Amino acid sequence: LWVLDRTATAMGGRLLRSWMERPLLSPALIGKRLSAVDELVKKNIDREELILALKDVTDLERVTARIVTGAANARDLVALSGGCRPIAKLRALVGELAAPMFAVLLGEMDDLTDLCDAIDAAIVDEPPFTVREGGLIRDGYDAEIDRLRDVLSGGKGTLAAIEAQEKEKTGIKNLRVGYTRVFGYYIEVAKGQVGQVPDSYIRKQTLVSGERFITPELKELENTILTAKERITALEYEHFQTLRQQLAAQADRILRTANAVGALDVLADRNVWMDTSSCM
Repeated sequence: LWVLDRTATAMGGRLLRSWMERPLLSPALIGKRLSAVDELVKKNIDREELILALKDVTDLERVTARIVTGAANARDLVALSGGCRPIAKLRALVGELAAPMFAVLLGEMDDLTDLCDAIDAAIVDEPPFTVREGGLIRDGYDAEIDRLRDVLSGGKGTLAAIEAQEKEKTGIKNLRVGYTRVFGYYIEVAKGQVGQVPDSYIRKQTLVSGERFITPELKELENTILTAKERITALEYEHFQTLRQQLAAQADRILRTANAVGALDVLADRNVWMDTSSCM
């Protein structure tokens, strides 16, 4: 095995061992396999292009096993997506080959583009190892996560909306909504306009230049901040679990593709065809 095995993928290496341990007995099946090898021997450029594309395919069988058992983390999903992208090129290359075995492999090989797109849309490019501390989901994927992240980072968008709303409600044009780590959220009004402050405002801090107030809405925002990190983490993990379950439901598809890629890898193995070519 160590002499023959120059496969480019983990699937190919395992399949080569399997083929050696259980050799074919049917002359017809042996002929189909040798016909495929013969074509790759004669088409050097096609074979080299196949090998280059195969080197970029990840271990689909291993990742799928982790997904199905619930052991996969976000990095595994990113690896699955990146490792599936070369399959489209592999399918195009196999489609140019004439041996009957290649037609069978092409029928089994799915480019899995929809699964890759689903992963890329949800998961950040470089997710953390753990899936329970957040930082997995892309901005723009979930509106509630985006809102809570904005709130957690100081709530610039939220503050701007509240400020515009309060200016419209009170008529105080230079009213300002702000945030400090010490005092939290506040509405600041200059001393000359304190008389225009509505009764719903609760005085929070007196400054030389004016007064700072709190409202029920801002108080609710402060409470939201206290739970924002926990809520973000929970939502991210929920999305991750949903995506992992969706991928697990497609395990048969992925494994069929993995087996076809492995077979293609063995057929393109230089040492395999150098050894078997003497049998043709």
